[in-house]
Amino acid sequence: MAFARNMYDGKTTTEILREQTYINRYMLDVPGPGNNLPFIDDPFIRIQKWRGNLMTNIVSVEGDLLGLTRNLNKDSIKDNNYIDHAIKTKSVNYPVVNPLTDQPRATHPAWADRETEPSNWNILSKNQHSNAFMKFDNNIDTRLNEIEMYQKNRT
Repeated sequence: MAFARNMYDGKTTTEILREQTYINRYMLDVPGPGNNLPFIDDPFIRIQKWRGNLMTNIVSVEGDLLGLTRNLNKDSIKDNNYIDHAIKTKSVNYPVVNPLTDQPRATHPAWADRETEPSNWNILSKNQHSNAFMKFDNNIDTRLNEIEMYQKNRT
């Protein structure tokens, strides 16, 4: 016999809560960068999340876009007029700052440096061959060296 009271099932409760909080989910899931960040006036930075189209009454605006402010009917022009049922809202203004860094593709394009020849004819301040020679004795047979040192110390 099947259990008929599925409202107390954990997965069912989770699914019902997910469906009830679907409105505004894209703004509730991810933590934001702050509450009053300046708008960076840079065309290379894509405006995302709550910076793109944030209005003062975002939950009601989303409900209006989903059609929750109008009654369901069959093509009644008077009831479906969106101007009469429009939500009173306005856009949020942020302080504008200049970009933090310059874009190298915009300030120094590739074609400006493509024709230039690299000049490696600078006079070096240090002789580069000085590190080629070792300043200590090397490649010495240590066995013969130890025999000679032993014979010197013995006498």
